[in-house]
Amino acid sequence: MSVAARAAMFGGQDAAKPLAPVGGGGAPGSGGGKSGDYHTLKLDEHTKRPQAVTCVAVNKDGTRFAFSPSNNEVHIVAWDGAAFSPVAVLREHDQRVTALDWAPESNMLVSCSQDRNAYVWKEVGGVWKPSLVHLRLNRAATYCKWSHSEKKFAVCAGDKSVAVCYYEAEEDWWISKVVDGFESTVLTAAWDQSDTVLAAGSSDGTVRLFTAALKSVDNKPAQLFGPDVSFKKMGVPFCEVRTDAWVNDVCFSPSGDTLAYVTHDSRIHFLTVVHGAPPDPSSVQSVRCSGLPHHRLLFVEDDKVIAAGHDLNPTAYVRRGGVWSEGGKLDDSKAGKASVSAGASARSAAFKKFEMSSTQGTEGGAVASAVATRHQNCISDLATCVAWGAPN
Repeated sequence: MSVAARAAMFGGQDAAKPLAPVGGGGAPGSGGGKSGDYHTLKLDEHTKRPQAVTCVAVNKDGTRFAFSPSNNEVHIVAWDGAAFSPVAVLREHDQRVTALDWAPESNMLVSCSQDRNAYVWKEVGGVWKPSLVHLRLNRAATYCKWSHSEKKFAVCAGDKSVAVCYYEAEEDWWISKVVDGFESTVLTAAWDQSDTVLAAGSSDGTVRLFTAALKSVDNKPAQLFGPDVSFKKMGVPFCEVRTDAWVNDVCFSPSGDTLAYVTHDSRIHFLTVVHGAPPDPSSVQSVRCSGLPHHRLLFVEDDKVIAAGHDLNPTAYVRRGGVWSEGGKLDDSKAGKASVSAGASARSAAFKKFEMSSTQGTEGGAVASAVATRHQNCISDLATCVAWGAPN
């Protein structure tokens, strides 16, 4: 797996600005390689292949990255526009880190792991110190996401629940309120612009919207979804959209008028959100992806969203005249090891691999070199920041 975070995906960028890195970050002296505007982590000692990156986060001005190389560590590196330099390695988790999210204003980093724990990290005097989060989970944590106010965050879990966490000053730790009712692992979550509604996607094939306002944290919310939706109690579901596959990621548009989500059947869906009434599941627009399933979503404008995953190539989806459609691939394939047609994808490469295996008895090693995208494996995460033109 690899990580995409390329500034070129954002329209209207100043060409003089340095490109953000594509791929995992190889720090100087760590054996990382550099070619153009993408970077590769050092080789794994056992497999002799580049280390996989499970998740990535970036600070407000794009000068620091946090990522996990598919283990229990969180690596923080500095980015000067040309190269990475190591800053710290955080080893508080016992098992693989599954997600990271960096709060831009407070500069706090939240991490969650398969060890069923989450930590909030804050840099004090050049040292990153963790604060414990009381999650009360009995299965692995799968995803975490800060709210816009940065006063709370959500942690998804394999025990069919989502924990909404907030800081308790008297005890000096983060405590949680758990929302359950899912039928399988919750894989992703996203906050609406008011921070009082949370959308969550699960491997049970559903996207659920529920109230997530906390009296001790949030101001009294307006009736965003009509008088029938009460915010007096947290965790009350008021909209459920069923799909035919796992929901890999969900994301609200910057204005909150659209909820996008990607499913494991190679589709991307767009749910219209109109303030004053609960969303209507029948308003969903579904677009069939030209390649393999996407794993992560990132809105860059109200009418443009970036999706990436198993197809190895980030894809733009745009809205024109109220209709969503695929807008093209972001990777121009110039960094590939071989020339392939413009319409080629990981799907065609997979078919070619089986064709070569059946007709020529090869194992597909030669085929792997024909993948002409910068990423040679699944894109596991997307990240952006205000400095790169991300919407507030």
